Amino acid sequence: MRRPRRGRLVLIATVAILLAAVGWLLASRRDDTGGASAVVIRGRLEQTIETTGVVEPAEPVVVHGAVPGTISLVAVRPGDRVERGDILMQLDRGPHEMAVMAARQALEAAELAETLAGSGAGLDVATPAADVLTTARDAAEARAAVVAAERGLNASAVLAPAAGTVLQVEVTAGQPYEPGMPVATIAAADHLQIVARLDQIDLPHVQLGTLVGVIVDAYPETKLAGTIEAVAPSGTADGGGTIFPATVSVPDLGTIPAKPGMTVTLVIPSVVADQALIVPAEAIRTVGRRSFLTVMREGGASRVEIRTGLRANGLVEVTAGDVREGDRVRLDE
Repeated sequence: MRRPRRGRLVLIATVAILLAAVGWLLASRRDDTGGASAVVIRGRLEQTIETTGVVEPAEPVVVHGAVPGTISLVAVRPGDRVERGDILMQLDRGPHEMAVMAARQALEAAELAETLAGSGAGLDVATPAADVLTTARDAAEARAAVVAAERGLNASAVLAPAAGTVLQVEVTAGQPYEPGMPVATIAAADHLQIVARLDQIDLPHVQLGTLVGVIVDAYPETKLAGTIEAVAPSGTADGGGTIFPATVSVPDLGTIPAKPGMTVTLVIPSVVADQALIVPAEAIRTVGRRSFLTVMREGGASRVEIRTGLRANGLVEVTAGDVREGDRVRLDE
């Protein structure tokens, strides 16, 4: 199985301007000195976090049996998909069928005694009232015993309470079974969620309620949307860093046959710079901690010191410096 990657910051740019202006980055030209250049524009940069996750059951259901017996059949294995009412485990029906037969025979005898006591069995001497009450009570108890025995017979088959995927099977055929022992764990098909891996350096940029892009790796053509519902209060060490699990709900996850354990790629918006001055990364020259652009105007080329902000796929935000929208900057020297 592919090992999930650590969460990492991936800067992805979206330029919210007219299509005619978008081509400025690659539509560079040669200036009079033969160097390539590009135009400074104003647009939008969006910083996102790309990370991985795993499909997990939101509320796994542990199924238990209600009656004792010997297991004659285990009908499922981990990974099986089941529908509501499918058999998970079958106990030996023989003892339960015999219990039903015995209870019905006892009921017949009790009802006959009740009838005879109520009618006086055709004798002129009335049956004592206490005997009538006793036979009526015995008949009622016999009816309850039949109901209990029939329920036991029906409960000898342990059924899936909902459609979903079998995560674990706890029993094997031939072993004795006692009521309350776990039979299987099922992830309900309509209760799946995604647990994302957030690197500790990403936590300051993630907020609850944020909408995220979701792609289940097994179905890359389907793009889903989810919401960050919770972030774990503590992390775990992972490859020299610390990972914090985050719960992501995806309402449309059921539209694809997603299964627990499937890996997922998530893109989480974190920081947006609207109306930012944007230049190509290759236009920036760095000296120590200082950054410069070569700006070409009518008076000639001049080196301008700048401060930078977000970076995204070869684009850089200029946050300070004598640079204006429409300036042409040199890409190489």
